[in-house]
Amino acid sequence: MKKLLLACLLISFSGLASTPLTVRYSAGGHAYPAELLTLILSKSAITMVPSEVPDIPSQSRAIRLLGEKNGIDVFWGATSSEWENQAKAVLIPIDRGLLGYRIPVVHISHKDMFAEVTHARQLIPFVFGLREDWPDTAIFKRNELDTLMYGTGAEPIEMLRSGRIDALPYDIFDLPKNHGDDIIHEPHIAIRYPSAVYFLWRMTIKHYTNYSMMVY
Repeated sequence: MKKLLLACLLISFSGLASTPLTVRYSAGGHAYPAELLTLILSKSAITMVPSEVPDIPSQSRAIRLLGEKNGIDVFWGATSSEWENQAKAVLIPIDRGLLGYRIPVVHISHKDMFAEVTHARQLIPFVFGLREDWPDTAIFKRNELDTLMYGTGAEPIEMLRSGRIDALPYDIFDLPKNHGDDIIHEPHIAIRYPSAVYFLWRMTIKHYTNYSMMVY
């Protein structure tokens, strides 16, 4: 898969430059995509130098900045209908679909709130908090789940502590994080739905907002 991903991404950039090329990307987030991008660029016959661009607070802003003079050249993210006409994509999932696994983050006093849940329809009574620009938000709403959307400057963990929301459906990569002694990853369920993370550069992107989710 790495060889195919390498070929697709480098073909996307081929012809852009015969001299060293700086490839800008949004700083922050998980380390793996940035390290993978660095590895891919290192295999190019063209000298490509990855460069982090700080202070891009949201995915939607990152998409808007793609290709801009003071923006970025590459972004990675899950698919969404909103992004279909805004970016080209290397349609190879770089995380093998792992981003589609969600482990709810809850207050410790509610550690057993999902103990009896065995299918997605049983999630309807609960309130989930999701970022307004996450593609996952559309998936939760499509599955008729009560979804409180928050913006870039919000503090979702505090919203959880105050009881405004019941759970934060964070991705599986959040498991190693410590959000405080009173905040835990719910021990009974995992939520899964199709979700693929692609390198975006500018091409039609399939999206999965109409898929159903499952509970394990």
